Amino acid sequence: EKGMGDGSFREDLYYRLNRMPIQIPPLRHRKGDIPLISERLIAKINQDYGRKVEGLTKKASMKLMEHDWPGNVRELENVLGRAVIFMEASETYIDEKHLSSMGHTKERTTEIESDPEATDLNARLEWYERQIIQSVLAQHKGNKTATAKALNVSVRNLYYKIEKYNIEINSMK
Repeated sequence: EKGMGDGSFREDLYYRLNRMPIQIPPLRHRKGDIPLISERLIAKINQDYGRKVEGLTKKASMKLMEHDWPGNVRELENVLGRAVIFMEASETYIDEKHLSSMGHTKERTTEIESDPEATDLNARLEWYERQIIQSVLAQHKGNKTATAKALNVSVRNLYYKIEKYNIEINSMK
């Protein structure tokens, strides 16, 4: 619809494709599908990389099931592909240790949904950004230079965000 509005997508083609819309729920709402999808993706990755990975261990499967999957199936494919790349040639099953670069897990993402005042996307993003900055500042005991380095932002940008979100630093030292 947005593409039609700005003229970058043909209106007649949109209506042809939109005749029967397909709604696929996000992966986080169908976690029971993760083992089957993973099996298919591993077969694809084996073919792409010339490997012979047979599947997932139970621990790896559990770790995949605990993740929130904001990137859906593409994120799952990237995680599995990365795991296969870093596996030893003699290993045939993806284990929990191969999934260490998976990123945030369900525990962290539930924080986003717990802000009662967040009404729109921008408010939620700002709230989440504030939480991250506070957490990393606390980890570095209020050291702004170390925090900026850990967050991969300039110290000046960090100072701006600390002021913007009115973050107290004295209590972190």
